[in-house]
Amino acid sequence: MRGVASLCVAAGCLLALTGCTADVAVVEAQASVTGDRIRLLLDSCNADLDIQVAESPSQVRATARRPDVLRFGGDDCQDVAILTLDAPLASRELVDASGTSVPVSTAVPGQGGEPDWPWDRDRFTVDDYNAALQAMVQCLETEDPDMTAWVTEDLNWDTYAWDKAPVNGNVSAPAIETCRTRHLDLLT
Repeated sequence: MRGVASLCVAAGCLLALTGCTADVAVVEAQASVTGDRIRLLLDSCNADLDIQVAESPSQVRATARRPDVLRFGGDDCQDVAILTLDAPLASRELVDASGTSVPVSTAVPGQGGEPDWPWDRDRFTVDDYNAALQAMVQCLETEDPDMTAWVTEDLNWDTYAWDKAPVNGNVSAPAIETCRTRHLDLLT
């Protein structure tokens, strides 16, 4: 009996030292119009994912691992991750950690539920939009010092996100409308 207890203690120590990780399946994928960004829908729930990408001329392997498998559940919701590839996916196959081929659709702005372009592409460039986005983030933090804002990657273009601590359970952010009018609405 003493040997079994020692084995259990040793196994517990080994688990604590090495952690317990698990591969996460990629449920579906969407490519950006340019093909260099891929949105993955992953079979995990609020997981602290570690995603590694290996690209070859014929294949892109997205290996998603969750190191927190013993602490959190995983089947009651799904996670989304955006990958930026070195080269467009084009005709290469996308596979997950198990080698399973993942079908990839293209997210065309204005079609199939994908939001339309957030700027007039006939009059403004991607660089114009990105500069306005940076100005938007700076404006938010200047107009409301309690707000934190940043640029974040989405599938077909970058966007902004923000955070502000609630006061009495409410979050008021009038700076968003002010800054959007000054910087982003000019591009539409």
